[in-house]
Amino acid sequence: MAWIFNTTPPETGGDAFTVNNGAFDPELPFRQVLVDSYRQILDPADWDRSLVMHTTGQSGQPFHRHYRDFTPLWARGEYVPLLFSRERIDEAAVGRLTLLPR
Repeated sequence: MAWIFNTTPPETGGDAFTVNNGAFDPELPFRQVLVDSYRQILDPADWDRSLVMHTTGQSGQPFHRHYRDFTPLWARGEYVPLLFSRERIDEAAVGRLTLLPR
């Protein structure tokens, strides 16, 4: 099942002394074994201007088109909007899931 859940990790820079923090295996020079999995930039003056990024994707379902869509962006140090207001969320929504109790 590893082929479904694990992919080849992208090459990234960073070490213990950089913003893109990472750790290396001393037995395998320059093989990164630890990375930051979540980054955010928050703007308390305007929460809708906040940015976020994590290592995988928007979906937790393997084979979904959004399962690993953040990985290349994360590797390049890019971010996506972390929307806060109902108006901005509704503008960006591509679908809606409604859960109703039985």
